Amino acid sequence: MEYWARQDLEKLADTILLDCFKDDYEKAHTPTNIDFLTERYLGLNVSYMRLSEDGSILGLTTYADVNVEFNRYGQNEIVAVRKDSVILEKDLLTGHNGRRRFTVAHEAAHQVVFRADRSGTAQMNYLKHLPNKQSYSLRELHGAEDWCEWQANTLGAALLMPVRTVHFWMYRFNGNKPLVRYGRRFNYMDRGVLDNLINVLAVSRTALVIRLTQLGYICQRPESEYCDPLDVFPDPGEVF
Repeated sequence: MEYWARQDLEKLADTILLDCFKDDYEKAHTPTNIDFLTERYLGLNVSYMRLSEDGSILGLTTYADVNVEFNRYGQNEIVAVRKDSVILEKDLLTGHNGRRRFTVAHEAAHQVVFRADRSGTAQMNYLKHLPNKQSYSLRELHGAEDWCEWQANTLGAALLMPVRTVHFWMYRFNGNKPLVRYGRRFNYMDRGVLDNLINVLAVSRTALVIRLTQLGYICQRPESEYCDPLDVFPDPGEVF
């Protein structure tokens, strides 16, 4: 079972995007077509349904044919799911495009790491501890070890927000200068840069802030230093 460092996942994402989108990846700097990458390039079957009663699970993917036990609509049911499937919470289709795209990228990343592992066993820890079971709950399928989820989050973010694309737009919108975050707040000008990046990358604000922090584009300062004369009222949108 392989453990991927961040720099290796960044290189892997770059290789996949270049192979999938060819010259467009290097020239266009447009939002990653994560649905094309997932369904056409990786050959995964993506579908949407209610995954949980409380909406706490947004997606899952499978590496083999498996029966999945759902707890929803006030009852338990078992559904046969084919290998190479990605199932997403159907509420993501309504007004949550940035969150939906990151969830697709996250599940696709699980599959990429699984396939790239030379031993062929990466991420089968979803199933390995219960080898004789025929059915698995969503918690068992989705509750991978922390490192496994970290890899999927890191690779998923790199697929959606490639380094070269982030560099391009940060230069365009802010001259490659870092944004300053005071506690959990940004001043008026930096919020404008964030809004522009959200639009051109088609991602959520939370995912973007995490990615910019990873790439060194956010400078953290104490909230007590925050002072923006353009702010008349607190901006509730800055609470993550």
